Formats: sequence, structure tokens, C-alpha cells
Amino acid sequence: MERLKKLRANYRFRMVITAVKYVFAIVLTILASVSTKSLPVLILGLTEIALIYFVSSLVLSCNRIIGHLVHLVLYFLFCAQMVVMYFSTTYTTSVMLSNLVFLEDLKDNFIKYLGLLIPLFAVLLLPIKEITSSKKRLAICTGAVLPVWLAFFLLLGSAYSPMYNVCTLISEEVTIMQMEQNAANQEIVDESEFYRKEVNDYIAKPSNLPKQPNIVLVFMEGLSQNIVEDERQIMPFLKSLEEDSVSFDHYYNHTFATLRGLAGQLYSGFHLYDNDTNALVSIQSILHDAGYH
Repeated sequence: MERLKKLRANYRFRMVITAVKYVFAIVLTILASVSTKSLPVLILGLTEIALIYFVSSLVLSCNRIIGHLVHLVLYFLFCAQMVVMYFSTTYTTSVMLSNLVFLEDLKDNFIKYLGLLIPLFAVLLLPIKEITSSKKRLAICTGAVLPVWLAFFLLLGSAYSPMYNVCTLISEEVTIMQMEQNAANQEIVDESEFYRKEVNDYIAKPSNLPKQPNIVLVFMEGLSQNIVEDERQIMPFLKSLEEDSVSFDHYYNHTFATLRGLAGQLYSGFHLYDNDTNALVSIQSILHDAGYH
């Protein structure tokens, strides 16, 4: 009788821990939904956290060690996505990961980030307890939640699914790794496909400019031409600069984020690593050869 009481008390305790763990995940999902003002984030998030619980419970009923590992990975990825969504209004992207080298730039908001990260790591290692040890019942519950999640996934769109975005992120990172490997193995580059000795469609220097005019190069963050030309006169000063300058139509930045975009603009190319030595001809080197300082 005493042993039965202890087992029941232990069961209730583990269920309370499980409840605390998943209440935290639900709160994160609500915060992310409020931050983005997006109901689909809330709907798909809640459905996925339920699916994670039942999938983990089903694996737990088969193997405790593997079950806890599966739950640990799935729970962490889900919650990490919701934390990122809360702060940035988007799920994790390859650009975010590549910009981790600039993590020190987040120091002003570091306390705010710790406000969610510390509780996340605190609840992450808490064990979970399945509602029932019956594999059949757990399989039925999982099978019931899965079509509901799939229906919301198809109806609302994959962009709102945190776990689908994890899969997309992994796919992108694999592609980048393959690009890096190909670049490392490719010692000789066939320049005939893209290299030209002269520019045939250049814009001639206007006759009203002096022989060596001053050159001002303006870089804008996330700006499109339609903003400059907007009838509401959103940026009249920049528009006036364009009218009195040499302007190139249909020119598009070819890479992101901003750091790589600047290098791309100046070198007409892009690099794989932030600190790579760039051997391409640059605008600044051309201007230097023309006597500019």
C-alpha cells in the first residue's frame, strides 16, 4: 500500500513537471504570436507542441533513453524558434546563423534575451511523463493530432510552422556547406562564362561634369526604387540627388545581409566567408588608379 502511494505521488510529481514544461512552451508561443500579431503562428505553434508531446511520449513508451533524447531535441528546436520569432518576428534563417560572429552587437539587449533564454535552459532538462504508458493509446493520440496539424499546415502555410522552418534551415545549411566544399576543391575557374575585358553597355559621363568630378557613393539599407519614385514624395531629397547624378536602372543587389551586400556592390561579386581576402577588381581600386583619394 505504501509503495502504491509513493508511485502515485511520483506520477503526480512528474506530471506537474511535464505541465510546467509545456506551459512554458505555450507561453513562448503566445508571446511570439503577440509579437508578430499573427494568429497562424499561435495555431500552428500550439498544434506542433501537442504533436511533439505525443510523438515523444510514444517513443518513450518504447525506449526511455531514446524517447528523452527525441523530446529534448524537438522541444529545444521548437522553443528556440519561438524565442527567435518573439525577438525578430521571423524564424531562424541562414543569415542569422552567419551573423552570429557579430553577437557582441547584441550586448545592449543581452539582459532582455536572458529573460527568456535562462528559463528555457532551466526547463529544457526537466523530464516529461506520458499521460499513459499504453503504446496503443499514445499511437491513437498521435494519429489524431497529426492530421489536425497537417490541415493547419496546408491551410495556413509552411511559413508559420516552426519545425518545418527548422527542416528548411538544415537544407539551406547543407547547400551552403556543399558550395563551400565545391569552392575549396575548385582551384581553376573558367572565366570565359562571365569575364569581359570591356563594358559595352556603359553610361557615358554627362557633358556638364568636369574631367574628374567628385564621386559620392550612397548605400541604402533595404531600399527599393519604388520608394524613391513614390507619388507621396517619401524621399524627395534622395530623388533630387538621383536627378542630378548618373543613375543606373534595373540594378539589383545580389546578396545579403548588409555586410555582404556592401562587399558585393564594391567588388561586383560575393564571398563565402566574412574575413576572406577578395582578389576581385573593386570600385575603390579603379578610382585609386584614376587619381582619386
